[in-house]
Amino acid sequence: MVIKLLLLTFLSIVCLSKIEAFGQIQVNKNGLDYFAEIGMKKLISIMENETIPSYSGIGPQRLSYSLIGINVTSFKVAEKPNKLSLFGPKRLTATFRNLKIKISVNYTLKYKNNLTITDNGSFDIYINNGSLCLGMDVSRGEPFHFHPSVCNVNLNNTDPIEVSGKIESWIYDEFKSSVENYIKPNLISTLCDNYEYLLEDYLKVLIANVNEPIEIDKNNNGTLSGFIVDYTFPSIPYVDNQFGIEIPILPILYNKSNKSKELKSNKYVAKKFTSDKHMCIDLDFVNFAQYLVETISSNKTIQTLGHDLIRSRLHSKVHDFFKCGCKEESFCISDIIPDLDRFCSNYTEVSMIFNSFKLTNINVENDVIYGNSSQVVSFEIDDNNKTIELFKLELYPEYILRRDDIQISSNKISGEVDIDVCKFKVISSMESRKLLKLD
Repeated sequence: MVIKLLLLTFLSIVCLSKIEAFGQIQVNKNGLDYFAEIGMKKLISIMENETIPSYSGIGPQRLSYSLIGINVTSFKVAEKPNKLSLFGPKRLTATFRNLKIKISVNYTLKYKNNLTITDNGSFDIYINNGSLCLGMDVSRGEPFHFHPSVCNVNLNNTDPIEVSGKIESWIYDEFKSSVENYIKPNLISTLCDNYEYLLEDYLKVLIANVNEPIEIDKNNNGTLSGFIVDYTFPSIPYVDNQFGIEIPILPILYNKSNKSKELKSNKYVAKKFTSDKHMCIDLDFVNFAQYLVETISSNKTIQTLGHDLIRSRLHSKVHDFFKCGCKEESFCISDIIPDLDRFCSNYTEVSMIFNSFKLTNINVENDVIYGNSSQVVSFEIDDNNKTIELFKLELYPEYILRRDDIQISSNKISGEVDIDVCKFKVISSMESRKLLKLD
C-alpha cells in the first residue's frame, strides 16, 4: 500500500545534516564542476552587456582622440572548467579555456597635417584563445562566506583591429597602443570586478536566502502547519584536496508554540566518499532519528498525522463495514457483535476517533528508512445525540521509505511512503468495562 506524502519536513532535514552534530554533506568534484558552470553562465551574461569607460589620448602631429562607446558585444568561454584544483583547507580554483571576446569601439579624432583634419568612425577588437583562472577562499561570515582570491585573465591573442574606413598607419598604431594599454587592462579589471560581485554580493544573497527558516505549510492547510525548519552552520566549510568541500549544518525542527529541543550527539566521525555524484551525505542517523522522534511527538500539530495516513488507506468497503444494522446483502460489524444493535439504528456509522500519533523509532537499512509509530483509535457511535464508546485499539503501523521513491523537482522534495505492516491490540472494550463494573 502506498501513501503519497510531501516529505519536505523530514527529508529537508535529513539532507541538511552535518559533521559536528549529525553527519556531513560532501560536495564532490563533479558537484563543484556543476556549480562552477552555473557561475560561469552568470558571469557570461553579465559580461556580454558590459561597457568600458571612455578614453582620451594624444599623439604625434597634435593628435587628440577619444574612444567612446567601448562595448563588449560578445563574450564566450567554455562554461565547464578545464581544470578544477583544491587547496585545503580553504581554497579552490577553476580554469576556463577558449575565451573569445569581441569589443566594438567608436572614435573621434583631430590632428594637424598642414590643415586641421577631423574624423570619426569605429573599429572592432577580437580576442581569441584566451583563458580564465578564477579562485575563491572560504572564510567566516554570516553564516560563512566565499571571497575571490584569484582572478588571472589571459588575453594575449589579439587579432589586428578592424577599422571601418581608412586611417593613417600611425593613427592605427595609436589605437592599437590604446587597446593594449587601456582597453585590455580595463576589460580584465571589469571582468574581475564582476567576478567579485558574484561572490561578494550575488552569492552572499543566495546563501542568506538558503539560511532563512522555512515554514512548513505556510497557508495552514495541513497537519504540518506551524512547523519551522531552521539550521545553522557550526563551522565554516572545509576544502579537502581529495574529496571536495565539506559543509557543516546543524538542523533544527520546532513548532511556533514550542521551543526547539537541544541536539545531543555522541562523538561522531563523518565518512568520506569517492563518488561521481554531485553530493554525498553521511548521517549520524541514530542520534538524528531520536531527535526527530522527540521533536515531532511532542508537538500537538502532528497529532492528526496518523489519522490521515491510516484513514486514507481504508477502502470504501472497510468504511461500510463499520456500520451497524446493515442490509441483508451487506456484511458489517454488527453481524459479528450483534449486541451493537442495541445502541444504534439501522445504518448508523461507527466513527473511528484517532488519538495522539506517536513516532516511536526510525532506522535505516540498505537505503530504506523504517519508521515505527503507535496510534490509539476509539470506535464510537453517535445515535440520538448520545455518544457511546464501543472499544479502543492501539495500532502499530510501520512505514517504509525507499531511496528510489524520493524525488527532487523545482526545489521541492516529495516521495512515497509504504505501510509495510500494521499490528494492533485491543486496549479496552464496552464488555470489559461492564464486567469490571459488575465486579
